[in-house]
Amino acid sequence: MMTETEIRALLDDEIRGAVGYHSSELSSQRQTALEYYYGNAFGNEVEGRSSYVSRDVADTIEWIMPSLMRIFTGGDTIVRFEPQGPEDEENAKQATDYVNYIFQRQNDGFLTLYTWFKDALISKNGFVKVYWEEYTEYKTENYENLTDDEFALIMQDDSVEAVEHSEDAIVDPMGVTTRVHSLKVKRKAQNGKCCVVPVPPEEVLVNKNPVAPFHKNRFRCHRRRVTIGELVEMGLIESPDEIPADNEDNFNEERTARHSFDETDDSLDTDAKDPLSREVWVAECYRKLDVDGDGIAEERTIVMAGNKILSNEEGYSAHLITVTPIILPHKLFGMSVADLVMDLQLLKSTVFRQILDNMYLANNGRYMALDGMVNIDDLLTSRPGGIVRVKTFDAVKPMQPPLLGAPAFNLLEYIDTIKENRTGVTRYNQGLDANSLNKTATGINQIMSAAQARVELIARVFAETGVKDLFYAILENVQKHQDHAKVIRLRNEWVNMDPREWANKFDLTVTVGLGTGSKEAQLAALNEETQFQLEAMKGGLPIVTPENMYNLRMKALEAKNVKGGDLFYTHPKDMPPAPPQQDPAIVKAQMDAEVNMQKIAAKTEGDQAKLMHKREMDVEKAALEREKEAFKAQMEREKIALEQERELMRLAAERDKLQVEIAKAQEELKLRREEKAVDVAVAREKNAQDAEVKKEQTKAKKADD
Repeated sequence: MMTETEIRALLDDEIRGAVGYHSSELSSQRQTALEYYYGNAFGNEVEGRSSYVSRDVADTIEWIMPSLMRIFTGGDTIVRFEPQGPEDEENAKQATDYVNYIFQRQNDGFLTLYTWFKDALISKNGFVKVYWEEYTEYKTENYENLTDDEFALIMQDDSVEAVEHSEDAIVDPMGVTTRVHSLKVKRKAQNGKCCVVPVPPEEVLVNKNPVAPFHKNRFRCHRRRVTIGELVEMGLIESPDEIPADNEDNFNEERTARHSFDETDDSLDTDAKDPLSREVWVAECYRKLDVDGDGIAEERTIVMAGNKILSNEEGYSAHLITVTPIILPHKLFGMSVADLVMDLQLLKSTVFRQILDNMYLANNGRYMALDGMVNIDDLLTSRPGGIVRVKTFDAVKPMQPPLLGAPAFNLLEYIDTIKENRTGVTRYNQGLDANSLNKTATGINQIMSAAQARVELIARVFAETGVKDLFYAILENVQKHQDHAKVIRLRNEWVNMDPREWANKFDLTVTVGLGTGSKEAQLAALNEETQFQLEAMKGGLPIVTPENMYNLRMKALEAKNVKGGDLFYTHPKDMPPAPPQQDPAIVKAQMDAEVNMQKIAAKTEGDQAKLMHKREMDVEKAALEREKEAFKAQMEREKIALEQERELMRLAAERDKLQVEIAKAQEELKLRREEKAVDVAVAREKNAQDAEVKKEQTKAKKADD
């Protein structure tokens, strides 16, 4: 069983020995191609001489790109899955719609193809990565007037988190009090999608002596710079301190050449201020390893950063897919269009520099001057209308260089001819379309005979290699990871898509860009076929069906780059079935019978209308009587209510009067009590005085005795 240290050591050796790692020959060649595409100086410039750089590499690639993009994105669908049997028809159609929807709508399909193809045209190979991404979505929801049961039911959901909550009491007309809830929640939903992203060629590593196809190589790796914060978000680490700083250069020379126009400031040290912004090398490696020691190597995806393995999973979690414009047999890395044109760009730039230098010398050339007979300062100062002071008229003579003239321009013309023969990009290019990729013998003959044969061949190579693999990878991802049906909008209809129903039920083939000829030739052919179909249908020739006509119109719209053909035409199978044709005599008899039935129906309808009118009058009369009775009952209820209200007012008045009398009696009782209390106090005072007098008398009497 392999330990983590053994796995890390093995993968480190694979990375350092991989093709494309840092200063390898492949990386150097791709760096040169990028510099030629950008029109950078060659490094052989001489000060004071022309430093013009021709842009043949960029011009050629930019001429090819519109044709390639029109081939693959000119129609509604980039690929089509073909059923292998009648039972697979509906599933194949759903797979076609869904996979194209994922690529073009859920991902930026046009930009992905554009970047992928341009990388291949410049840097030998272009790469895309297909993987499944799990993510969390948060949605805020507001609820009002929830009952206790409804509130409890919502809060039982584990995916719901309450943000705001308030309670209130509502009293209904019957006087019953009900408690209601106002609630604001944040609902969390786990979701996933298939992602397709272009990968810079310098981030892809492969073992030595790589072979095609790409997935058959022993070791493949996507190695890139990732911030610590991104690793935390992906759940690969928990703390920034888990990954130590690496001293390896951030980018190799190829990467530096790609970003030569980006403005950077090395003086800014953001890592110290924000540890999460620190970048480290992360290598996502795909290799077969016998990790469990059972003698069988299993496919594994291992993610490493620094000296640590962040994840080690069985199976390949992503697909790296490559295309190359010019295949070299039995090799993974082919040739780019830049490889075909770079030497011509150097040669053309050199010729142009010579022509420009020759013109500079012709307009401001060298002179012979008699020593001591010419004012050298005047001679060295070149300006329109300037004066050169001499002591004799023949003291200065021009050294006239021979003009290069026609031979030099003929050489430039010859260089352009070589470039056209190599690349198929001529000054007379009329463009391409998807229909130039027909596999039939007629299509192959047209490809080989057309002026754009080389460009069409590049498109066919892209279609049969990388584009096929890309869409197979998308299909495999959704079948493997999408665990529930999704509802998407296709052709102005909401369709339920469940890839689980497709798994292991049918085989698929992919068709990219069917048809023949250029846009103009195809439109002419389609118009001719349309006329023939119309004449055949008018003449009763049983060789054209409505479905044939529908398919022809769809192809015509594709040739015109008009998308959404289903908005303009309805497929015959979706039309309601037409009634079968009958014998004219039977039809006439049926029509006569129908006329008689209509007459009978008209009479019956008139009688029914009268009866209906009478019924309506009776209903209205009954309704009027009911309204009268209801009005009387309402008046009686209002009368009773009025009497009850008067009685209540009378009782209230009596109650108020009684309350006044009670208050008056209470006041009188209070006064009486106060008077009685005064009388008692006076009596007590009098008794006290009498007792004091009696005491004094007794005391006096005793004194007399």
